Amino acid sequence: MIAIYSPASAREITVDDSNSDAAFISIQEAVNSSSSGDVILVSPGFYNESVDIGIQNVSVLSKSENPEDTTVRAFNVSANGITVSGFSIHESLNLRGYMSPAGYNSCCPIENCTVKNNILRLGIYADECYNSTLGKNVVLNSGIGIHSFAVANFTISDNLIVKGDIDVYQGPDHCVLLNNTLLNGSIGLTECGYHKSLVIIFQTIKKVLELASGNLIPMRLKIIRL
Repeated sequence: MIAIYSPASAREITVDDSNSDAAFISIQEAVNSSSSGDVILVSPGFYNESVDIGIQNVSVLSKSENPEDTTVRAFNVSANGITVSGFSIHESLNLRGYMSPAGYNSCCPIENCTVKNNILRLGIYADECYNSTLGKNVVLNSGIGIHSFAVANFTISDNLIVKGDIDVYQGPDHCVLLNNTLLNGSIGLTECGYHKSLVIIFQTIKKVLELASGNLIPMRLKIIRL
């Protein structure tokens, strides 16, 4: 008999560091046992682990949807279709494709990832990650960094960044910044001048600046062309 995967076979996997009724006490163990389409629900607690997610189409969600009661040390994402939501993350969250052996300007990206409703203390960094969204996160004393050589279709929206920056490097096309609030921060565009995304980003940044000004929020804009 040949087993064929279908969405109906997706599982809900539970994690609780203090409850033996859950399937796992470690988020990493739950990820390692997951398959495409699975949802991992994490009960409140402190999970002192750096979680590596390399299995496609897996959602890792806090059960309470309250990032203040569910803490994880760090997340490293290297697969398509990953959602991470509802955590307090003590270190960084990384979305990372990689450069292929073919050399400069040739990459193997990850796609369709969502990072939302988290509190982060060392930022969010995306390297060759396309068609993805960062939304409604709180980033403290750090920032959001996006690096891409090609079309990204990346959306950064409704985030609160305190004492940190949004930096877009090498100008991914169709990168939209919308309704983000920066307190004592800046938005940097580096090597974006030759991409049509510069117009989209600048118009969006201008809107963000207008919103910030209306709410008396200090904000600096820097544009760097090399």
